[in-house]
Amino acid sequence: FSLSRSTMSMDVAPILSIPAHLWVECLSFLRAEDMHAAGTRLCRSLAGAELPAEAAAHFRVLSVLRATGGTVRRWPSERWTRLYAVAWASVAEMYRVLAAYAPDHVEQATDLAASVVFGVANVHLPCLDRAPVILACVEWKSCRLDLVAPARIIRIASELADLGLWRPASDLLRAHGRDPGSSNPYPGCTIGQRSEEDADAYTMICKFLIDRLYSATYVNESADDALDLCRAVAAGRAAVLNAPFPATVVPGEFLRAAYASLELGRATSLMGQHVGLGVLTRPSRNAEPIHTPPEGKRWSAQAKSESYFREGLENLENSLRRMGGDGYTEEPWKMEEAFAATLAARGELLYCASSVSDHLHQQLDIFPRSRKWGTVTARNLTHASLSDLARSFCRLQTKIDSCGPSPDVQRACADPSVPRGALILQVQTAKDLAKVMGFASGMGNVVPGHRPSVFFDYSLVVCIELFGPHHPSTKNVKRLLDHHVGTEFEDLED
Repeated sequence: FSLSRSTMSMDVAPILSIPAHLWVECLSFLRAEDMHAAGTRLCRSLAGAELPAEAAAHFRVLSVLRATGGTVRRWPSERWTRLYAVAWASVAEMYRVLAAYAPDHVEQATDLAASVVFGVANVHLPCLDRAPVILACVEWKSCRLDLVAPARIIRIASELADLGLWRPASDLLRAHGRDPGSSNPYPGCTIGQRSEEDADAYTMICKFLIDRLYSATYVNESADDALDLCRAVAAGRAAVLNAPFPATVVPGEFLRAAYASLELGRATSLMGQHVGLGVLTRPSRNAEPIHTPPEGKRWSAQAKSESYFREGLENLENSLRRMGGDGYTEEPWKMEEAFAATLAARGELLYCASSVSDHLHQQLDIFPRSRKWGTVTARNLTHASLSDLARSFCRLQTKIDSCGPSPDVQRACADPSVPRGALILQVQTAKDLAKVMGFASGMGNVVPGHRPSVFFDYSLVVCIELFGPHHPSTKNVKRLLDHHVGTEFEDLED
């Protein structure tokens, strides 16, 4: 089957007489790389012939993925002729990786591609326990993801991040046009031409990189960590620029702006800590402090650190103020999660500032317009951090308890009435609360009636239920528990 140039100039009446289902059958025999070209030529020769070409490609995609009709989602900007090429390429790449790293599961190449690339639900993967190792070795460029919609890229990146593959997830987003490390400090951020997908992608890049840094447990003087931290700050700033708070409360835009501010606040918290502790001395150009040094002061590590903390506080407090206002009644769970997450992020920022203040033996000037916490010493900052983290945890736990889940952790984690995102946030907040309790007790600022081990235990148990014993987040909680409480784990599988 072919369409030559002469075909386009001949009388198309005989072609028009061919039923559509025959065109579908004919086109379905073509290879992926030929079907798009054939469909394009057919469109030029035959009015409305695009439909048979698309129908043939749809049929072939379902055949390649061994899925049933309707289970493969196609975004409006995608064409089945292109997804056909993606299906073949992704299956071939999954087969290559499985043959190298899990030869006993090579027959699952199709299922892996269907689940990760195409989002086919209810695909059983016996090799799921090794999925992080396998997917970390995938060359995503070989999967022809340049042919899919940006929303599909974002979904695939989210799948990778859920497995703890934060670096591959952020690299995937950056490789497809969202690179905050480029020469433009705010790529894609042209006023008047903002994109929801740009804002989501930048927010996710920032989140993934910060999650990876937190999973390492301790501040490290690493070139990779420094690069990721600078990229996270640049991506967070790009997200905030792409997702400003709307003048009126619009659910989608409002939450998008709230999460962009949240992730920038988390990124500047870690950046301020790294700079203040002397671990990172030269941030990249697109991640430099946005404030000028105070009059009469040189641009010292402390001044730079204070600038990052101020930037984070400005974004987090602005977000908390807007979310605390009236008028937002839709999506109560998402709103509650966003508020609790922002409150916890402010608590974590104050802890990072406290660690810098304690290290430098200096008070920090990070509240230029407010003396809410009085003199900003390490002790004051620690106390304020504990207050924010405790409020966040109790507020969200009250919301979770109102759903009536079982007191048994396993059943509560499986309860469909409790969003998974809320449980993940509680894991992070409990872990941070216990960590700051340990830091406070080391300063003699003991919190009466509370033991860090209680919150570490809660975080570890829920983490294992949600992610399993080998997830980086689970291992991070275990290391913190061992460091602060002295508990050793021989085997996390037990």
